[in-house]
Amino acid sequence: VTELGGQLRLAALCPAKQEFASLIAYYAAALAEVGVTICLNTAATADAIQKAGFKQVIVAIGAEPAYPPIPGVHGANVIPAIETVAKEPEMSREVVVVGGGEIGVEMGLHLAKHGHEVKLLEMGPILSPESVPVHFRSIFEKAFNNQPGFSYELNAKVTAITENGVTYLDADGAEHTIPARSVVLAAGMKAKHAEAMSFMDGNVRTHVIGDCNQVGCVQTAMRAAYAVGNNI
Repeated sequence: VTELGGQLRLAALCPAKQEFASLIAYYAAALAEVGVTICLNTAATADAIQKAGFKQVIVAIGAEPAYPPIPGVHGANVIPAIETVAKEPEMSREVVVVGGGEIGVEMGLHLAKHGHEVKLLEMGPILSPESVPVHFRSIFEKAFNNQPGFSYELNAKVTAITENGVTYLDADGAEHTIPARSVVLAAGMKAKHAEAMSFMDGNVRTHVIGDCNQVGCVQTAMRAAYAVGNNI
């Protein structure tokens, strides 16, 4: 990569999360202040680390979008939720969001505010079940229940994605197809366990933290980094 920040850079593009840009700038300045060597455009490999003679390694390579076994899920018109804001200008007016967790709802609302007609499909009985119940939950519900251009269906099982739309089964088992040339996939993230384990070496103490250990959030990643830093 050419810049620090990882997925925070994508998140910071969303108007509701622009403060993440300040967090990236803060950490970049802190790294420079303490003299940490930063190697951009450089792929880390277990072999290179071993040859360099490092005694301890912190692996924090993150997670990647999860792709459920749905026909067409890897189509050219399917966009991972984390790329939604960056790719919004090139999306069609009608957009289907597959997955109604917090990120899926946030991205759906963002698209609706930018003039897209958004239909979100969630296989469970509630939107954004992971939302903090006190204060935030009620504010979030008000937003997704009142945003023009945004609608959703619960207990909807997506069965196929094509270049022209999304087919799903409703709660009664009836099949429906929603026309849309752009589809946002918000089916969660998957920890990069296998890649993280490739750094394990008997001669080097290795710490696997953050999303590549267990998918969480900015707070859990920061706490994990702080804890391992103190231990070292």
